[in-house]
Amino acid sequence: MKLKSIEWRNIGPFGNKMQSLELPDEGGLWMVLGKNGNGKSFFVNLPKILYYGRLDRFKKDEIANRLNKHGWIKGVDEASPGNFITIERSFSPSSLDVAKNDDDIGKAGITDYQTYIDTEVTGLPYHIFSNIISLSINDFKSFISMTPHDKRVIIDKLFAMEIINKMNELVKKDLRDVRFNMDVFDREIISLKANIDVAVKELQRLQEKVNEDNTSKIANLAKQLEEYKPKLQEGYDKKKEWEGKKDEIVRAQNTFMKQKVKIIHTINHIREKIDLFNQEKCPTCATPFNDTRFDLIKGQLQEDIDIQNSKLDQLKSEETKYTTMLEKINEGINKINNFIINVQTTYRTLESEMNKLKMDKPQEFTSIQNIISENTTALTTKSEEKVKYDEDYKYLAILEQLYSDTGVKKKILESYLPTLNKEIEYTLHELHFPYNLTFNSEFEPDMTHLGIEIGVDTLSTGEKKRVDLAVLISIIRMLKRKYPGLNIFMLDEVLSSIDGDGIFDIIGLLQKISKDLQMNIFVINHSPLPIEQFDYRIEINKNAGFSDLTVEKLNEGNAGE
Repeated sequence: MKLKSIEWRNIGPFGNKMQSLELPDEGGLWMVLGKNGNGKSFFVNLPKILYYGRLDRFKKDEIANRLNKHGWIKGVDEASPGNFITIERSFSPSSLDVAKNDDDIGKAGITDYQTYIDTEVTGLPYHIFSNIISLSINDFKSFISMTPHDKRVIIDKLFAMEIINKMNELVKKDLRDVRFNMDVFDREIISLKANIDVAVKELQRLQEKVNEDNTSKIANLAKQLEEYKPKLQEGYDKKKEWEGKKDEIVRAQNTFMKQKVKIIHTINHIREKIDLFNQEKCPTCATPFNDTRFDLIKGQLQEDIDIQNSKLDQLKSEETKYTTMLEKINEGINKINNFIINVQTTYRTLESEMNKLKMDKPQEFTSIQNIISENTTALTTKSEEKVKYDEDYKYLAILEQLYSDTGVKKKILESYLPTLNKEIEYTLHELHFPYNLTFNSEFEPDMTHLGIEIGVDTLSTGEKKRVDLAVLISIIRMLKRKYPGLNIFMLDEVLSSIDGDGIFDIIGLLQKISKDLQMNIFVINHSPLPIEQFDYRIEINKNAGFSDLTVEKLNEGNAGE
């Protein structure tokens, strides 16, 4: 960052007249004069407006002149040797254009112009620039009294710890992500365990219920089976009894049928003989005969056939008895068989149901066991995956500690602190300040006088300002080593409350620094300052209600507007 020139109009109290300022490469000590209300303090804000496009306590639309609007500011910065960056801003309405060596950086694919300025041009965040480079009494924070965080931000930048801070931010982000993932896994594992516990309890409850229900049902079925056993046995006994009766009737019927067949056979034989007689043939030899004695034989045969027919008729009358008895017996046996079949069917159904109760489990068992199995598998997988995150977390926790303020940064700070403390010691000596000031590894101030510790809060306002300026000048020296192009240092009303001798000491030191470091140091003060020690004078007056700036190079006549 090396500001070469700046020009503006309609910014703050300045009107539509073009204002401009050229900054010499060799630096110099600048006195800024003007009555209260003429715009001296706002002049200090011009570099901040140019580089950052904003101001504390100002909205962006309020930066432009409240009457004319259309605020405009342009500056040229030599970001590196031979590379000139032109920054042009407008306010109300707002716009930003950035060119490198007169070529719009947008042509190179850059879209975020402000980030480009912060990283490639200034290299300093706004709050550091505001509290060190462009310092006003309204924005100034006492360095020895500011919060540890504010000091830490400045020191990190001063000692080039941004890369460590960036690494720490990345590690913390990774750590947050890992912690978030671990929390997610923990919640999932807890949920899976809860699901398994619920399923196991439900399985136990169902088992108990099934066991309780089945025990009662099995007992009831066993009781029914016991009741059906004698009925089935009774059916078998009845069937055996009736089948025995049937056998007896069948045997009697068979005997009867034999007698019937025998009689029928006898009748048929006698009829054959009678037929022979009717043909007048011998029933024995079938020879014809006409003797009357054969009539007796024929009569006897007729008598025999009548007897046999009588017997046959008698048997036929008894045959229906056997048929009826067999029908009744078969009907009874059929009823007994049907009874046996019904009892057997009922018995086998009860027996099958009882076996099923003993062996089978309801469908809920399978569903719950599947839930337990699936959740157990998922739990194992999640637990294995969480082990990886546990290992990552341990590793990142070590890195976080390494990149933290108490890790490598503390080691770096401890190596740099002696240099800074020597710079402060030298600067305080140049300012004829009677106390010694050093900063410890926690960057807390330690002030002593003749070996006696002095509380910072016991210093007067003027003494605090001298100490703060000494620290600021020491930091400026160190910043200059890191940013060789740094060429501006603006102090607005920070010399108030400092006595005359202190002011001469400070102005003399600032003049020496401006030459040694080739810096343009602007000093604004409400009381008279030793003009012979300044190289340039800027007068700011009001003209028609708007601020107007005049630049004069001292000892060589006016430099002109």
